[in-house]
Amino acid sequence: MEADFQVCRNCKRNVASLHFMLHEAHCLRFIVLCPECEEPIPESKMKEHMEVVHQQKQCSAPNTVTRIRDGSIIVIPSTLAFMDSGNRRSTEKCQRLAHQKKLQ
Repeated sequence: MEADFQVCRNCKRNVASLHFMLHEAHCLRFIVLCPECEEPIPESKMKEHMEVVHQQKQCSAPNTVTRIRDGSIIVIPSTLAFMDSGNRRSTEKCQRLAHQKKLQ
């Protein structure tokens, strides 16, 4: 038996029709889309989400900014080789300066 689905107008996710009204009422009240990654985030956790997932750090190499997004790093310009943001503490390795430091 296949369930019918509807798209929530708030989080843009497919929700089983059986649970749709309850989901959408809750979603509209408590969930917002992140302006950076467009992921649905509880409104009460948005500040923490922005600080942890979308933080910016200045590398000690001139004119280099790193941005953590969805567990990966975007580098402008690309001078950083290895990033891991699977948890709140991420290690960055700067090729230009050959050093490591903790992102906090």
